[in-house]
Amino acid sequence: MTSAQELVHADTSRRGCLTANIYVQLPTENGGVRIGNHTGAFLDSPGSYLFGEGEIPDDTPSVLLVPAAGELVVWNPTCPHVVYPFSGGSRVSMQTWLKVVPSAQRETLCVELLN
Repeated sequence: MTSAQELVHADTSRRGCLTANIYVQLPTENGGVRIGNHTGAFLDSPGSYLFGEGEIPDDTPSVLLVPAAGELVVWNPTCPHVVYPFSGGSRVSMQTWLKVVPSAQRETLCVELLN
C-alpha cells in the first residue's frame, strides 16, 4: 500500500476464518490498523461490508495495532477494521486466511490456508 483511505469495513464473506498478516515493511508515520468489537446485521452481508459514517457507535471497544516489521497479527476479519492513513514510505504485508477445520483428535488444531 502506498496510501490508506480510512474505509471501515468487515470481511463478512470470511465467517469462520481468521486473517493473518505478516508485516514486511512499514511507513515511518502511522499505518496502524484499528479493529473494533462490534456486531450487528452487517454480519449477514454476503461480501465485504463497508460501514457508513456513524454506523458504528463511538463507544465501541476497539484496539489500535501498530505492528513492527516482521510481526504477525491475526484477527477475526468479520470485526470492523480500518487501516489508518500513513506517510513516509510504503506499507507492505503478506496476508492469508486461516480456517480452523475439524480434527479427528481433539488435541490437534487443524488450519486450512485459504487464498
